[in-house]
Amino acid sequence: ARASEHVPATVVREWRGTCSTKHLLLRALLAELGVRSTLMAATQEIALPPGVEVDPEVARLAADGGVVDVHNWLVVHGPRGDVVVDATWPLATRALGLPANETFDWERDMRVACTPVETWALTGDEDVADFKARLLAERYTPEELARRDAFIEAVGRAFTR
Repeated sequence: ARASEHVPATVVREWRGTCSTKHLLLRALLAELGVRSTLMAATQEIALPPGVEVDPEVARLAADGGVVDVHNWLVVHGPRGDVVVDATWPLATRALGLPANETFDWERDMRVACTPVETWALTGDEDVADFKARLLAERYTPEELARRDAFIEAVGRAFTR
């Protein structure tokens, strides 16, 4: 579910976050350890895995023309080279067919939790919320964005019950 703001301390305090806020927190934690990382962003079209039972509201929103979004993950510049890290989904969501990565390995990329359409590396001083808002407004209709917001809220409600 969404945190109330894009600040690492808020993600911890509220114990919730989306891909962007979880990866901002992880980037801050890695920085404290002296490890650099780059926040990545990609447009995506969300489709539910076939045959998976989900909250009826989530299924309806996904079926009504699909859901567009911008997904975030990290490229960690570690001691053994660059590695893709995506900590979006908790392990419990595997039952829904979501790509929850179980372990971190300095030598293996994690599976990114979407199929990227277009991808960008954000600069260190770029605000992820502003970037997402600008990108979404440029590429999608108000109707698509309203469905996106309703979908994210419905997924958050379903997972926090």
